Amino acid sequence: MRIQRIAALVALATLTAVSLAGSMPKGVRSAYQSLSTTIDTCDFKKFQGYFGSDFTFVDPKGETANREQFMAQVKGLFDGHTSGRTSHKFSGVKEHDGVVDVSFEMHVTMNGPAGRIKVHEVGVDTWKQVNGKWVMIKTVDKVFDVKATKPKAKHRGTKGH
Repeated sequence: MRIQRIAALVALATLTAVSLAGSMPKGVRSAYQSLSTTIDTCDFKKFQGYFGSDFTFVDPKGETANREQFMAQVKGLFDGHTSGRTSHKFSGVKEHDGVVDVSFEMHVTMNGPAGRIKVHEVGVDTWKQVNGKWVMIKTVDKVFDVKATKPKAKHRGTKGH
């Protein structure tokens, strides 16, 4: 009985996520897909293009940063990394006053000679169409956790020992 309940909850969560993605404007959904690819290829220059010139970031402590400050904060996540894996889960979409608020949870793993970084972020992105392109104008995070690990040292074995 318990397994059936768990299966039902998983099915409901999946349907909800699909339903929410369906209510998300196509351009915003496409922007998230492209953003994930950009993060996975560790392309910081292209990453910057997803954020409007008036972008504001609010961290979990309520402190704010403008676009320039935010980019300085996250650039280190890209440095020394060559590949990644990004996944998003969406839990809400609200359109109002010409913008779209998207509640999300994101997991990112970035790999490279510098080691591995894992990022867990939960928040709300606000998107706006500017000159025909969807850009983020605000992100308010409830969670922004970063865990870094150094690459494992390669051990050379010696014969006979």
